[in-house]
Amino acid sequence: MAAQQQVGGVVAAGGWRENGDDGRPRRAAAGAVGAAVSAEQDAARHGPVLERMRAIIKRGQDNGDFDRSVSPDWLLAAVLGLGRIAEDEVKAGRMTVEEATHAVRHGFLRLLGLPDQEPT
Repeated sequence: MAAQQQVGGVVAAGGWRENGDDGRPRRAAAGAVGAAVSAEQDAARHGPVLERMRAIIKRGQDNGDFDRSVSPDWLLAAVLGLGRIAEDEVKAGRMTVEEATHAVRHGFLRLLGLPDQEPT
């Protein structure tokens, strides 16, 4: 369960906040909503979190806690995609920030082959 809590903590740290001047949701690590960034800027802003998540996933797979049927890099790409989809849903008003954060956390845990148990 420690691995599950680590993953949940990393996902929550990258969540959304209602803190834009215009009242629209914005990613905690992304700057302004809808701001275009280069591939290099995108890699730089996600790099530290992705490296931390990659290490957690690799350790979990090595210990047999996480699903080993796909690579850590594929899992990272999948969760990044989940995050972007959730961000789009919040921007479109179809999800709240809380719903999006829960959906990303739940989806990532399921991708790892873990049950989603709320932290205590």
